[in-house]
Amino acid sequence: MIDYVTIRNKIVSGLYKHLNHPIVPADQTANRPPYPFVTYKFVSLYTPETGFKSIHQQNDLNPDADITQVYTEQPTMVLSLTAISKQDIDSADLAQRIRDWFTIQGYDYLKELNIVVVEATAINDRSTLMIDEYEVKYGFDVRIRVLDKVTLTKSRIVIANTNRVE
Repeated sequence: MIDYVTIRNKIVSGLYKHLNHPIVPADQTANRPPYPFVTYKFVSLYTPETGFKSIHQQNDLNPDADITQVYTEQPTMVLSLTAISKQDIDSADLAQRIRDWFTIQGYDYLKELNIVVVEATAINDRSTLMIDEYEVKYGFDVRIRVLDKVTLTKSRIVIANTNRVE
């Protein structure tokens, strides 16, 4: 089973250590942190990848032992990140630092956690008009691959032969 909370927390904490800027969920109504800051949103939580699913069954020679089946798959997730500031250069610089972390500095950190960066898209302008001034936003998406592992334990059912001939 994918632990979405742990994946989110590991990415956010690693990125925060690198940037030292607030990283908050996108689309929130809570008070926003001071500029510059980063928003994130998982836009795709589970895209199965063809050819990565496997099923492993452990058989025990003991007829009374349970049967264990392990299903594994390596789906991808898409995370959208946006650097927000009042100044063009601050937002663009922060977006580049975020992208560099995913593709260079944070790549091995995430890989050790079974989170593999598959792709980081181009950085694009996502600025918005806020009544009478612009909020400068630059962002991109990151596609990551995670491990989905489900273990099932089934009890063996032993049926006695009741068709005796005497």
